[in-house]
Amino acid sequence: MDAKQKEFLKYIGGMVLFVCFVWKYELVFRMVGWVYRMISPLIYGFVIAFILNLLVRKIEKCMTGRMWQNQTVKRCISIILSVVIAVGVITAVLAGLIPEIVNSAKVLQEKLPAVLQNVAAWMEENFHMSGNILDEMQKFKFDPAMLDDILQNDTVISVLKTGGNVIGKIIAGFAGFTIGLVFAFYVLVQKEELGSKIKRLLYNYLPEKKADQILHFFRRADEVYSGFISGQCMDAVILGCMVTVGMLILRIPYPVLMGVIIAVTALIPVVGAFVGGGIGMFLIAMESPIQSVLFLVLFLVLQQIDNKIIYPHVVGSAVGLPSIWIFAAIIVGGNISGVLGMFLGIPVAALVYAFLGEDLHRRERKKEEERRREEQEEEQGREARQEEK
Repeated sequence: MDAKQKEFLKYIGGMVLFVCFVWKYELVFRMVGWVYRMISPLIYGFVIAFILNLLVRKIEKCMTGRMWQNQTVKRCISIILSVVIAVGVITAVLAGLIPEIVNSAKVLQEKLPAVLQNVAAWMEENFHMSGNILDEMQKFKFDPAMLDDILQNDTVISVLKTGGNVIGKIIAGFAGFTIGLVFAFYVLVQKEELGSKIKRLLYNYLPEKKADQILHFFRRADEVYSGFISGQCMDAVILGCMVTVGMLILRIPYPVLMGVIIAVTALIPVVGAFVGGGIGMFLIAMESPIQSVLFLVLFLVLQQIDNKIIYPHVVGSAVGLPSIWIFAAIIVGGNISGVLGMFLGIPVAALVYAFLGEDLHRRERKKEEERRREEQEEEQGREARQEEK
């Protein structure tokens, strides 16, 4: 079978698969969903292992000397320290966040009656409602006999069923995450051995050129995603610290809470911080509307500094992506897949940018070599003609 016949068979096979997909796309999606549910703990494990590996590599670089010559002991200790650091950071964030949320809830509870009175007065004034709305609300008395009617309501039953399904999914997700965490530990312990076996499979089942291309792709993906995650976390911490310091200087309430909220939401590129800013403005408005306006001005100024200077420098330099590509990746990724698309859009764009750059350089080198070859041939032709004369 010659090359043309092989190419023709590949084309026919691709067309058959495409027709089958269009004809039975619902079945294909169900099968994909079933496969995803089966392997989701492994996917969680690989994601956790990839993130923890950033810490593991940095810790292992610091573990030098004779006492760390045993690679297995060195690896296990670095993994344990990485988990401790990750859990410690999460615990510290929650320890600082939960008390502030409780205090905010107390303040909100105290301020809510006054806010409701203002809202009621505004509604009566603008919509010409008769009577006092709050008085009508206070006249409402709950009758225990109403409980049976509520429980027999189809909507309530549907809500309860939905709540049960949500709880079941949460439990299943937690179980999958736990299994993934254990799997991540094994991946980190045996990552060199696992990488060696994958290389053997690639080079034994694929042409050498294809295997080299696949390995090169995953090396570049590792570099880009590692740089993106570390850069994104660094930018979020910087923005959160700037917000906290600015609020302390201006004596705006909840500086620690707002700094933590904005740092966490800023992990979503560019737009995430605005979500945190909106939450902060609402909470501060319960305390003082004037200070909420001051917070808004502070936040917008710091956000512009972050977007124009810090973020492109920190994240862009980490993934090797110009600023305009970063914003384009966020817009396109957000339109395709919402928040997840925004988060994954930048590293995907960085990979595309990197491989386009490599292909461009390769084509330029090829054209340069062809040009030099043509010049040499022309030079040789001129020399040959001169010798003939």
